Formats: sequence, C-alpha cells, structure tokens
Amino acid sequence: IEGDYIYPGVSADAVYLFQIGRKDFLSGEAIRFFAGPGAVAGYVRNCRGQFGVMASLTGCVGFEYLFKVPVSFSLSLEPNLGIHLYRDRFGYMNMDFYEAGLIYSAFPHFGIRYWF
Repeated sequence: IEGDYIYPGVSADAVYLFQIGRKDFLSGEAIRFFAGPGAVAGYVRNCRGQFGVMASLTGCVGFEYLFKVPVSFSLSLEPNLGIHLYRDRFGYMNMDFYEAGLIYSAFPHFGIRYWF
C-alpha cells in the first residue's frame, strides 16, 4: 500500500543506564561501557500493519567514545519485549506480541552527543 510507512507511530522510552566500565587514554579521550533496563510505551504500527498501543520492557547495552572536545559518539543495542493492542477490521480488540521490538533490536543505534 502506498504511504504505508509515512506515519510509523510514536513511542517514548525511559532507560536507566549504569556505567559498567571506563578506559581513559593518555590523550584525554575515553571510552565507557554501559548497560541498563527500561520501559517503552507508544502508539505504533506492528509488523502486520495495524496501529495500536504498545508497552514493553527494554534493555540497553553499548559503548560511548568521549573526545577531548565536548562531543561523543555512542553505539548501542536496545531490544524490546512487549505487547501490542490494536483493533482489527471488525472493531474487536486484539493483543499480540510486539515483534518489531525484537526485529529492530538487531539494528544498532548510533548517537552523537554535544554538550555545552
């Protein structure tokens, strides 16, 4: 269907990260490793194309490279394990496993951070 991915939905997540390791280099740069649990909620499309409410538990594991200037790059994996509630074409509520959370967890998240 044309326009299927124009409105993929919206979600918000809250993750509490713990620093599990840090290596400082003589140049003033550093690399830190982190991991932590969290939760996600939103109104999203599942793999079959239905929009609905999603709630899931999530986790995050990754590393961040800190430069001498106030910039850092991060790379992490964030799998989601949750449920998806949606209405079918007859108007009945259905509950399904949120497959997209595990499918998208195979793709790493790349971040660039600048602080003042």
